[in-house]
Amino acid sequence: MQRLKTLITTDIMAGIIILISGLIRLIQYGFNRSLWGDEASLAVNLVNRSYGELLRPLDYNQGAPIGFLWVEKLATQLFGNNEYSLRLFPLLGGLAMLLLMYVAVRRYTKGPAVLVALVLVGFLPSFIYFSTEVKQYSTDAALTLGCLLLAQQTETKCSSGRQSVVLALLGSVAVWFSHTAVFALAGAAVGSLLKTWWVQKGFRFSSALIKRLLVYLSWLVSFGLFYLISLQDLGANQLLKSSWQGRGAFPNPDDNWIETFVWLLDRLGRSFYSPLGFASPWDGVAIAFFLIGCFSLYRRRELWVVLSPILFALFAACIGKYPFSGRLIFFLMPLLIVGIALGVDQLIKTRNVYVRFISISLAALLIFQPLQKSLPQLYTPHLREEIRPVIEYIQTHWQENDKLYIYQRGNLQFLFYTDRYGYRPDDYILGIGHLDNYDGRGVSAQERERYLRDLDQLRGNPRVWVLFSHASIDEENDLVLGYLNCLGKLSDSYQDIGAFVNLYDLSEENRQCLI
Repeated sequence: MQRLKTLITTDIMAGIIILISGLIRLIQYGFNRSLWGDEASLAVNLVNRSYGELLRPLDYNQGAPIGFLWVEKLATQLFGNNEYSLRLFPLLGGLAMLLLMYVAVRRYTKGPAVLVALVLVGFLPSFIYFSTEVKQYSTDAALTLGCLLLAQQTETKCSSGRQSVVLALLGSVAVWFSHTAVFALAGAAVGSLLKTWWVQKGFRFSSALIKRLLVYLSWLVSFGLFYLISLQDLGANQLLKSSWQGRGAFPNPDDNWIETFVWLLDRLGRSFYSPLGFASPWDGVAIAFFLIGCFSLYRRRELWVVLSPILFALFAACIGKYPFSGRLIFFLMPLLIVGIALGVDQLIKTRNVYVRFISISLAALLIFQPLQKSLPQLYTPHLREEIRPVIEYIQTHWQENDKLYIYQRGNLQFLFYTDRYGYRPDDYILGIGHLDNYDGRGVSAQERERYLRDLDQLRGNPRVWVLFSHASIDEENDLVLGYLNCLGKLSDSYQDIGAFVNLYDLSEENRQCLI
């Protein structure tokens, strides 16, 4: 009776956590912040391409799975080219993740650790943020949990031909909606087979096992087709690979196996800080709970089912096929949370009173971190680069014969909003592209000359609006603003979070400036 009461209480608390964390996501979605630079880069592709054209490599060094792109395109056709349409599918992914986490952890425990997992996935800022960003990260993470549960279903459901077909279709479709689903499916499938081999002390080739292997084969064939149609072009993008290489997302090819192993441990440890979101020293506490959770999974013979997707992703990084860093490994974060929750579950069940007290205290402090950061998002928007209010300010104060120049890092954001605000190509000047792809993030002599020559075309105009957004490199900003302040006089300005505009009088054409 007491056990049943505990289960009911846990389920009620789980429901409350899901409702509140889901409400935060809906509220942040409703705040409808402006698209920031990376979102706009993908959104411009979606707006300007047909379904067929989305099969080709995307512009602006963007990459997204075909299924995701087509759902996004459909949303814009049904509801218009706006932020709400573009963020709807990621929002649904973020909401689905809450329910999938509940189901996933309940497979292993029905105690308070379920609540720990739900608080972490529900309130960690990265999970909330990616639920309302026009990128595939929240749907990737949701599909990771879905694929984990799918692979576990193959252990018991493949005795029926109809159920085997359903499982085959679900996994085959998943790889078209997520570039990372292959890690989740392959890892969970291999882990599931290892579990079967472990339990049975070998394989007994029954009809159920053959159907199960055919299900896995169908997933592999579907991924092969997806790779040939879409993924191989993205994998051949050396610019993207070089960019992530510079961030340490791949091991150094010249390292020996010991150095590579150290890199693996370092990258896995760093993931608890970013993208999972635990600041020091709480990332260390989370790692400790995760390791204990791995021991708990080992005892349940489920370790490789949960851990293998992480190992597959690390292996892909070692052979230079997938970056193991930042938001690109966000899809693995639900698996880390499963491990953390089971680590908490393992420790609070110990008979040692002191260990149990310390464990409960640390777990309470651990979940307090995301609650403290995210509960204010019930009434406070998470803003990043608010270019939209800046464009509206320009329109409100626009005069005949005004000129508008967009600093190049905000070009794509502005282009997304041109139709909404009625801008025609003759109404604005897009700043010339930077040279970061060739000379790094600093301002080289060649890049300096290129910027100044581009700004010189504005000379002679008494009213020039210069719009800045996504302007994150101080050295470039100082150069551009310094030159404009030398060329003319600042007569007006307006700024919002991450974006601003200056109005200059540049009527003195022959003014000499040495910057």
